[in-house]
Amino acid sequence: MYYFYGNEEYLIQKKIEEIIKENPSNNIIKINNDFKLEEIINQIINFSLFEKDKILIFNNPYFLTKEVSENEINSIIKALKIKPNSTKIIFSSEKIQNSKNELLSFLKKEANCIEFNELKEKEIVEIAKQKIIDLEASISEIDLFYLLSKLPNKLILIINEIEKLVALDKNISKSNIDYLVQKYNIDTTFSFINSFHNKDANEIFKTYYQKINQGETIQNLINQISNVLELCSRIYSLKKMNFSNQDIEKIMNKHSFVIKKNMEFLDYIGYKKIVLYTNLISEIDQKIKKNEVDEKIAFERFLLEIIK
Repeated sequence: MYYFYGNEEYLIQKKIEEIIKENPSNNIIKINNDFKLEEIINQIINFSLFEKDKILIFNNPYFLTKEVSENEINSIIKALKIKPNSTKIIFSSEKIQNSKNELLSFLKKEANCIEFNELKEKEIVEIAKQKIIDLEASISEIDLFYLLSKLPNKLILIINEIEKLVALDKNISKSNIDYLVQKYNIDTTFSFINSFHNKDANEIFKTYYQKINQGETIQNLINQISNVLELCSRIYSLKKMNFSNQDIEKIMNKHSFVIKKNMEFLDYIGYKKIVLYTNLISEIDQKIKKNEVDEKIAFERFLLEIIK
């Protein structure tokens, strides 16, 4: 039994692939969040003398990333305790969402746990170089740094872009990088929320899909939006109390640039909309964490509500 977690999805998936390669005769069964609890339990505990051994893969399972009932957690733990030795189980999640989850405590004791966090820039460069070698392609040192400068430090995204470039031409050049790799704005949170103001559906959903393609998760988008809205609300309250910008920086312990950007956004969008968007995003965040709604559907409904 394995539990891999962290925010470097590429390394997690690579580790899972290694385990699969080490067990070529096993059936691979990917359990997604459409599976009901009864189906999950059956997959864990059942085995057949006439079938191959199996590997069950749980990628970001809802019972690790969201609030679920104690009975549900206990049912899964009980099943894991009696699973056949021939069944290998891999759990993976972006990060530990709820440290009080009893299943996490169980996995820490019983599973092979490995954390995969963001790599340093030097490590990313070396992995990118090796990936290009593995694909029997080439790139100059300068062009490699140019490519990485256009992308966020998210390895799965970098590898995807390298694979696209190699498919175009095994000799990766600066001109092909400019032609194929879209310009990524690493700090697009404000531009995303600014698009709400004009209620332009094309602009809102274009920015949304860009961020998803850059490797952002729905929960990350919710957190980013919530953080901006919360900062704007606090700034508004402090301004109402006649605090100066310097005082606000000290009170909030934020850099002047951050305060300036939030003030500009607050002036642009208005406090009434800050309150409206805060209530909307808070409501869907709670529903997602309680597993009452699908996160993608809920977030896209939030965007549609903004357009209205």
